[in-house]
Amino acid sequence: MTLGSDLAAADKDTIELVEFFIKSPTADLPPSAVPAFMKIDPKTLPEKLRAPYEAKKMELLALQKLAGGKRAPLIRRYDMPEPKCEKPVKGTPQLLRAWTMAGFMEATEEEVMMASSETKCSRCELETEFTLQRMSWEEPKKRKNEKTKIRYFFYSTDPVWMFIDMYRKNLKVTTGTAFFGIGGPPHCH
Repeated sequence: MTLGSDLAAADKDTIELVEFFIKSPTADLPPSAVPAFMKIDPKTLPEKLRAPYEAKKMELLALQKLAGGKRAPLIRRYDMPEPKCEKPVKGTPQLLRAWTMAGFMEATEEEVMMASSETKCSRCELETEFTLQRMSWEEPKKRKNEKTKIRYFFYSTDPVWMFIDMYRKNLKVTTGTAFFGIGGPPHCH
């Protein structure tokens, strides 16, 4: 059976791999099977497995980015050119559910601007160095020239949440001391 133009439906082994990954806690997954899982085209999967597959894949990508960040220098983008932003993903209720299942939490535009200021990272750098994901969201338009809403998400264990949590609690973020040096969470410049 073919799906779409050139896509063949996933075989039994691929479906079993996806089901195993979806049901298993991330810490229990065999590292050797992760590359095969990540290469699967979700369009070849049965409809009921697509959103859970996307959620697990996003979770693994976020964890990979965060793990890489732990080995990165404190100042992440010193003397590097500005990266290009990814185009926001077109949002759907299913995708929103998948991102939530993956462990992503929503931040407001104001919170992203504050995090950008605190980390000295542009939005594009927050996407590159941290786990910022943007989703375009179509609301029923009330006015003719109304813009599409952009929604912002970070993975739940991203260090940027420290800034957002402090901001939400109306507390000043303090990192490091004069005695111990710059310290604190990573930043871009």
